[in-house]
Amino acid sequence: MSNRKVTMRTIAERAGVSVMTVSRALSNHPEISQKTRDRIHGLATELGYRKNPLVSALMKQRSSGKAPGFTTTIAHVHCFPFGHTVRRNLLNLREGIRVQAEEIGYDVEEFYLNEPGMTPRRLMEIIKSRGIRGVVFEHFFDKDIELDIDLSGVSSVAIMHTLKHPNINRVVANEYQAVLTAVDELIQRDYRRWGLILNNRQESMSTMKREAAWLQMNQELPEERRIPILKFDSQSELCRRFDDWFEKYRPDSIITLSHMVSNLISRRGLRLGRDVGFALLGWNECDEGFAGVDPNWHQVGVAAANQVIDQMNRNEFNVPTTPISTMIEGRWVDGPTAVKLDSVRAC
Repeated sequence: MSNRKVTMRTIAERAGVSVMTVSRALSNHPEISQKTRDRIHGLATELGYRKNPLVSALMKQRSSGKAPGFTTTIAHVHCFPFGHTVRRNLLNLREGIRVQAEEIGYDVEEFYLNEPGMTPRRLMEIIKSRGIRGVVFEHFFDKDIELDIDLSGVSSVAIMHTLKHPNINRVVANEYQAVLTAVDELIQRDYRRWGLILNNRQESMSTMKREAAWLQMNQELPEERRIPILKFDSQSELCRRFDDWFEKYRPDSIITLSHMVSNLISRRGLRLGRDVGFALLGWNECDEGFAGVDPNWHQVGVAAANQVIDQMNRNEFNVPTTPISTMIEGRWVDGPTAVKLDSVRAC
């Protein structure tokens, strides 16, 4: 078996144990029985597993009795308002970071930037004092965030566009592509008058990527088919403006991040998927009754863990001179709110 394909998860599946057990067995952790350690080491040799070089260095330091200058732990910094409700997509992101880090042999320790009494400087002092040299900053609840922090000696990655300073490598969900994917799928289902509804705050945090995709796409349409975006600041504003917008432009399908739009359509006596097509741009497992684009937040988390660990392995610490952005594409998810119009008309 190729070394590239052999991970701790590979060994764990073969041995019938958890990834954490494999990690501890390979580092000869005393809580793992000698019999289990021997079996895991044997499987690792048989499969051609190669330890992460940073992990190996740490184990060597520990066995020599020297105090290591770093740990095999990465910090996951939550940047939303403290106590903010954690939604499904955010849970998927966090799970992606944790699972991927553990598969490579790292632990993940969670920190809260906005907990009472915490400051950015104090947070970094705590992280560095624990020997942690890899940090993932979750996205914020606002745009153009500037943090007064010292990232010297640290590999770091930001999620999405909201952290402006320091300007570090980042992993983002591809909002631009999500709009184009939704429109393309609606076209395949014979919809021809698509409407887009966006929250101004959400769009601002995404650096207007969805709006940019919409404007470019509309340039290719005849003028009579162009429908301006309905943008709103609050749910009450959306409720006030929706009916007039719908009456004026008569979309046969709507793309949005807002679940409330589905209620506003139903309020007009229209049926989702039969009278009006409907696609959610932020689709997740809780939205099984809808069609839409899954932003793939789990994979965003996987990519963030890979990025920060790769930087550590290459000794790429401090703020990069030329930051790199990695985009993760979403995927279309079929659902009853966007079906082929021929099948609807035949019913």
